[in-house]
Amino acid sequence: RALINALEERGYLNFRYEVALTQTAADTFLAGAGNCLSYTNLFVALTRELGLRARYQRVDVPPTWDIDSDLLIRSNHINVVIPHVRTTTGHAFVMDFNYVEPEM
Repeated sequence: RALINALEERGYLNFRYEVALTQTAADTFLAGAGNCLSYTNLFVALTRELGLRARYQRVDVPPTWDIDSDLLIRSNHINVVIPHVRTTTGHAFVMDFNYVEPEM
């Protein structure tokens, strides 16, 4: 939780969510933009640097489909789980980066 608080206080979680922008952790940090995999890469890198055993976790939701020229693209959602860090309810800590449409 301290990592998340520190990132929020310094404005590092105010990045732009771009569905089609998959990048490395470093590129996501520098660009201030990315999709769920990009932000997950960044968070995994940061938590591992702190010595936490973060890992990738595919989220069990229906995939999305898109067409680009003559390619059919299937996208899944991914997040981070840190099994040995527990929430107040006793569950493993999960960090999920997902775009939510602003309410009008």
